[in-house]
Amino acid sequence: MTPTFLTFAKGLTSAYAPLSGTIISVLESSCRRAENVNAIGYGWTYSAHPISAAAGVANLQCVDGLDLVAKAGSVGAYFQAALAGAVVGHKNVGEVRGDGLMKAIEVVDDRDDRAFFDPSRKIGPQICSGASEAGGIARLCAAVA
Repeated sequence: MTPTFLTFAKGLTSAYAPLSGTIISVLESSCRRAENVNAIGYGWTYSAHPISAAAGVANLQCVDGLDLVAKAGSVGAYFQAALAGAVVGHKNVGEVRGDGLMKAIEVVDDRDDRAFFDPSRKIGPQICSGASEAGGIARLCAAVA
C-alpha cells in the first residue's frame, strides 16, 4: 500500500509541543510542473514555530539514538504473546492484535459471533475503571457494526 497523504502529529514531539506534518507523495511531480512555486499552498498562524520544531528534532534524535523503533518490534512481540496469553479464551475477547507496542483487545458481547455490546450498557467505562483498579490503563475506541 502506498498512501497519497500521510499525516502525523503527537509522535514528533511526544506531545511536549504542538507539531504535526503531512507527507504528500504527489508533491514532487506537482512542484516540477510549477517550477519553484509552492504548488500546494498552506500555512497557519503557528506554522513552523521554532520551539515546536526544536522539540520535534530533539525527540526524533532520542527515538533514533535509543533505537526505539527496533526495540518496539522486539518488546512488542513479547507484549503480544503476554497479552494474548492473559486474555485469549475469555468469553468477551474477540481478538488480540497490533503492531510493535500498539495493541488492541477486541471486546465483544459474544466471542462466537463477534457481536458488540449494546452501548447503553456502558461497558467501556467499566473496563477502564477495572483496568485502573488493577494498576493498568485502558483506552477504548467504540466500533459500530
